[in-house]
Amino acid sequence: MKEPRSKILKFVGSLILLNAIFLLFVALGKPEAILGHPQLAYIYVGFIGLAGIGWLICNPRVGWSHAVIWYTLIFWLFHFGLVFFAGIFPWLPLELSDKWWRWQWLWNREAVLASIEACIFLLSFLLGFYIITSRFVDQFEAELEANKNIKIKAIFIGSGCLGVAEVLFLIAFFNLSGIVPYHLLGENRNYLNWASILSSFGFVLLIAGKASKRLIYYLIPISLGPIWLYSLATGARTGPFVGGVILLRALIWRGFKVNLILLIGLVIFSLGTISFIREIRTTGVTRLEDLVDCSYAFNPVLGIMELGGSLKPVYVVIERIELGEKYRFGATYLYPFYRQFLKLKREPLPDPKYDPLMPSYYFSNWGGSIGFSTVAEAYYNAGTIGVIIFAFLWGGVLGFLHYSSKSSIGFVIENAFLIPMIVNIRNSFIFVLAWIFVLSIIGLIACWPYNEKEKRRLVYQGIRNLERKIKGL
Repeated sequence: MKEPRSKILKFVGSLILLNAIFLLFVALGKPEAILGHPQLAYIYVGFIGLAGIGWLICNPRVGWSHAVIWYTLIFWLFHFGLVFFAGIFPWLPLELSDKWWRWQWLWNREAVLASIEACIFLLSFLLGFYIITSRFVDQFEAELEANKNIKIKAIFIGSGCLGVAEVLFLIAFFNLSGIVPYHLLGENRNYLNWASILSSFGFVLLIAGKASKRLIYYLIPISLGPIWLYSLATGARTGPFVGGVILLRALIWRGFKVNLILLIGLVIFSLGTISFIREIRTTGVTRLEDLVDCSYAFNPVLGIMELGGSLKPVYVVIERIELGEKYRFGATYLYPFYRQFLKLKREPLPDPKYDPLMPSYYFSNWGGSIGFSTVAEAYYNAGTIGVIIFAFLWGGVLGFLHYSSKSSIGFVIENAFLIPMIVNIRNSFIFVLAWIFVLSIIGLIACWPYNEKEKRRLVYQGIRNLERKIKGL
């Protein structure tokens, strides 16, 4: 049975690769015959993206605890959720243009090119994952398996992360003195985002540290419930959405049983809630009388389309590049170090709204408050080639990180990278390095206190593995 399945996967993978090459030629050549038919193009790229995810799910090397599945699913929602359903139901954007967004940009050639760039990113990411896991990870399989049963004492540090997250949430809550519309959150938006990230990582530490199931089930509504509900009530969606995905994936990794019907129902309810939150972002829940008329908005399909708005920053960047904006050739990825250098020298920082190296703020001058996109930033640095390089490297890194996550230590470090990078799907890279550094330090501190016997075993095992490699040479 395995042999036919393997052949089918290789055949499907070859078809996806051929489509990726075709899309690359389209992105570079920009033929009007394709860019001039947005409806068909959106259905095509959305379907190719789903085919890539389907190939990944059917791969016997990948399970539902695999980080790459959750990353690709979120990426698809954030970049194809809008255009795919707009292609299938083209009247929806027209009906909702005045009530929600002005979606006329969807039918411009730059928007079609943006969807193609997003598809190239997704397929390049999968290619990087496949090459690393199929060619190189097997060499470390024995070492990774040996570390699988290492125990860490991360419950105390994980509880500390949850405590800090609650403090940040309370600061935001008391600063605002109630529930306000999203545009009035101001700096308190940062507190809520930090609270969501730290609480998610805190639960990762608790689960990796083998905290009791009863404790975890008690803490989810007590700790995460207030943060997520308040974030949703004020119109913030990314924090609760990403936090929920990280928590679900961590529970599956630990071996918790997840009721599939309950999970599907929760996903449908969440997507309907996200569509409804669009109005909350404008009015706030304090004006309930204004929300009665928009009860139609509680629609899972519209929720997917709302999340899919991350494609608009890609459209704005492509449009500005074609109007003469310069490529940055990797400068935005190095800019966090330069900003820290300026802070150490106590020099004034440029205004983000007019700083081209802070693209999430800079491009809001033309696109409005639209967040940002990892695809848009890669394109802003080196066009289609930048998209391919960044996605391929990140796919390889995440593929290797997952195979190290067979141990509790590897699982913690993997999530220290995964959480900021999932947030980066619809944001700028400038904050990612800082979060990876902070979460990695917390994770290493949590994983440090092995007992002496465990330390000696690890040292001995490392020496033996080194001897085998030397003999192999």
